[in-house]
Amino acid sequence: MDLCMPSLDGIRLAKKIREVNTKIKILLITAFYFNDMLDTEEYREAKLSGLIQKPTKLSELRQRMIELLSE
Repeated sequence: MDLCMPSLDGIRLAKKIREVNTKIKILLITAFYFNDMLDTEEYREAKLSGLIQKPTKLSELRQRMIELLSE
């Protein structure tokens, strides 16, 4: 999912998903990436499975999804 969405940002949506399903993989895609982003408290609380920085190639997205699904 994208970090910036019109009515509900990706972090808040991830937290809502986690209330219902703790096992689903959530991959955040964003243009607003900074080093150690996943180490911030807000992102740890969302329990994201990973993060990809835009722009990204389809092959990179595909590979990351394969990695997540094989965990």
